[in-house]
Amino acid sequence: MAGYWLKLFTEILDDPKYNRLSDTAKLGMYELLLLGKNRGNDGDLPTLSDIAFYTRRSEDWWQPVIEELKGIKFLIEENNNLVIRQFATRQGAVSGSERARQSRERTNKPKAWPEPDAYDSQQNPCETHAEPCKKNGDVEVDVEVDVEKDVEKDVDVDHNDIEIINQEFEISSGLSRANCTQKEKTKWDESLIKLSHTGVSPEIISKSIAALKAKGGYVIAGPWSIIKAVQIEMASARQTVPKDDARKYIEGPYADFIQH
Repeated sequence: MAGYWLKLFTEILDDPKYNRLSDTAKLGMYELLLLGKNRGNDGDLPTLSDIAFYTRRSEDWWQPVIEELKGIKFLIEENNNLVIRQFATRQGAVSGSERARQSRERTNKPKAWPEPDAYDSQQNPCETHAEPCKKNGDVEVDVEVDVEKDVEKDVDVDHNDIEIINQEFEISSGLSRANCTQKEKTKWDESLIKLSHTGVSPEIISKSIAALKAKGGYVIAGPWSIIKAVQIEMASARQTVPKDDARKYIEGPYADFIQH
């Protein structure tokens, strides 16, 4: 299987083209998204007979659905193959600078503004792991410094990595992002991105949380509480073999070299 995380966009609920689809076409659209993700991030779909096989439906069921989805430009044909339009753009990783821009735009955009077209927009309005954005009363300098650092690094954060880190943290700590205030969620997301930049593994996160709990008296309030512990755990894992470990070769094939 090529991947198990599929991005969906909440803006589609406000798209009149989507709302005019039949219920059958809506269901077919999501099943085609799953099939497309299962084949990679290019949006290429299998043949009609294979689509029917994988979804356990008949070709007669799919033919009108595909025509309806072609009508709204959700599906297009390239070299006689069905392709989900803009699939690669929307399923790819989003750069840190782009996430920060989108976050500021969503925060500052009046609610009365119409949502962009779900199929023509290049934006990602429902990305949940954006860099922290400026809110009313926040200090401008603090926010902009964080954004500039992210731009300088030019590091793309893989959405899958963020989800895996978050899942391991929630399982090991017993905390949930869903129970946080909006301000805490922003801090939570920022901390997940910082952890992702370190290349931390789920095992390291689990060990770090276990070590903090074993000490006692230390409150784990969110992912930000374990960043230092993760750095220590990763540094410990990277320790080199002690110099005196060469003694183990004294009786081996390198004995003459070691002793002289």
